[in-house]
Amino acid sequence: MIGDRELYELFYTYEEEFRKIFKVRVEFDDEMPMADEVILEFGGRLRKLCDDEGLCPFDRTAVAALIEDGVRKAGRRNKVTARFVDLADLAREACYAARQMGRRR
Repeated sequence: MIGDRELYELFYTYEEEFRKIFKVRVEFDDEMPMADEVILEFGGRLRKLCDDEGLCPFDRTAVAALIEDGVRKAGRRNKVTARFVDLADLAREACYAARQMGRRR
């Protein structure tokens, strides 16, 4: 379930069933520190996406461009977005554009 803190507090206070079902409130950060491990993870997830969906393979410069977009989305130079779904959409669009131009990568 996704909602803001106020909604959580409201339900938690007034709905007994809510307290039984949602015992822990969790927040996820949508950005993470830029590190070598993150770059490797993005590359691995991108490769899996390409394999699973039959997308064009991405060379190193394309992976770098996707990570740059992730840094832009995070809004800070030393951070990158944790929302891989956004970068996956960009990868799909890039593959479509490459195929329209007759390229395989």
